[in-house]
Amino acid sequence: MHTGSRLHALPFASGAVAAAILFTVPVTAASVAVAGIIFALGIGYAFRIREARVALIVCAAATAAMALWLSPSPLPAACLSGRECRVGAVVEYAGPENAVASVLLTASSIDGQAVTPFRLRLITTDAILRPGAEVSFRAALKPDTANYYSLSERITATAYAPAHTISIVGQRSGLSYKLLRIRQRLEEIIEGSALSPQAGGLLSAACLGTGEAPADIRRAFRLTALAHLLCVSGLHVSIVAWLISLLLLPLRVLEGNRRRYLLLITLVWLFVGITGLQASAVRAAIMLTIFYIGRMTGRSAGGYNSLLLAVAAVLCFNPYWLWSPGFQMSVSAVLGLIAFARALNPIPHEYRRLRAVGMLFTVPFAATVGTLPVVMVWFGRVALLSVPVNAAATLIFPVFMVAGMLSVVAGQTLPGLWAAKIADGCCAALMRLCDAATDADMAIEHIHADATSVIAVTAIIVAAAILLNSRQRHHRLNAATALLLALTTLLLSHP
Repeated sequence: MHTGSRLHALPFASGAVAAAILFTVPVTAASVAVAGIIFALGIGYAFRIREARVALIVCAAATAAMALWLSPSPLPAACLSGRECRVGAVVEYAGPENAVASVLLTASSIDGQAVTPFRLRLITTDAILRPGAEVSFRAALKPDTANYYSLSERITATAYAPAHTISIVGQRSGLSYKLLRIRQRLEEIIEGSALSPQAGGLLSAACLGTGEAPADIRRAFRLTALAHLLCVSGLHVSIVAWLISLLLLPLRVLEGNRRRYLLLITLVWLFVGITGLQASAVRAAIMLTIFYIGRMTGRSAGGYNSLLLAVAAVLCFNPYWLWSPGFQMSVSAVLGLIAFARALNPIPHEYRRLRAVGMLFTVPFAATVGTLPVVMVWFGRVALLSVPVNAAATLIFPVFMVAGMLSVVAGQTLPGLWAAKIADGCCAALMRLCDAATDADMAIEHIHADATSVIAVTAIIVAAAILLNSRQRHHRLNAATALLLALTTLLLSHP
């Protein structure tokens, strides 16, 4: 891959996305049509390039094979009647010890009889469970495959069981369980640090990907379009990579950049593994890996190619992540940044410092534009103050993460206590920011998100991106025409 504007990685992504659509959801005319269009884009690009054709076929075949292998197992017939069954399962993930917790398990036996393993969401009260724990409990299982979120997690059923009815009968010790237990141990360390409970909960959610920040923070961040800060995404992985890079600076002098970059990539992937290999974190880690390999080899994949390669790799690893709102938001946000962040910055390149200030506003605006179709589908709500709120949060949140991590590492020492004060102050500032934005009550609620509206908004965004970034007159003319047609369609679809 060479630096440039050509989309060398397009066949990788088109093959993976098309196969993921065809093999992870029931086949319908719409799914076949969408998959066919995406596959045709890859074929059109790869028509005269043999290596690209091979890449498209390999990615499509790998994604299809993984989709079939990871396909959610059906609920055993013994559970379909709604009666209580004795379930034997292994805990994959357990949230913090709250009054009500959601636990993800892999069930392997029903009433003492072995069954094809299937994933199960267990809602329980006051449970103390650890990843890898082999448990037994009685519950009625309810099929849970009707929504895309459950599909993205490959969940077959949901059940409810009080903690006193759950028996721990053993413990697994695989690598994935060890990594998850490390995450839970880190959560306990954060909870026991000098941070306030609110700041500690936010740091656990942001750095460890637990998603279990205090309820008031979750609500405030959701209403002000800051919910992306509560899951491990590109911003979090980039901050961690930056900190690791600083710690590894001595290697630059002693060993050169090659070993430093290799160690940095390894540590970033260790962090992603500890946070549970979440789709958005894996995507960010792949893009960082591509970037640092480019640094080592003196070749750059470019923004679009890096993202397309990351999408292909993620879907080859787990095709069901295509339906995850976190993955969709992550990819669309990066697309928005690449397409709009620099193009919309009005400050000339020669004024580098002023241009950096401008990026504080164009970056959140670009991400908001890029994620608009996904927000329409999943949430039906757009916070109009999300751009200034995200611009301010972009300044505060990295300071919070760094100070929070330093406070945990330094413990009860004087530097640790000072870092904790800074982190607590940043957390309080973020909450005041959310409160001010919420009090302003500037949001568009109940967005009309039918297929026509979503397609029209997507077409408007794509046409605007081409109009802003293309230097060829005929491309700009075609984009302007498409933008007007899509805008007309959107207006006509809302009588």
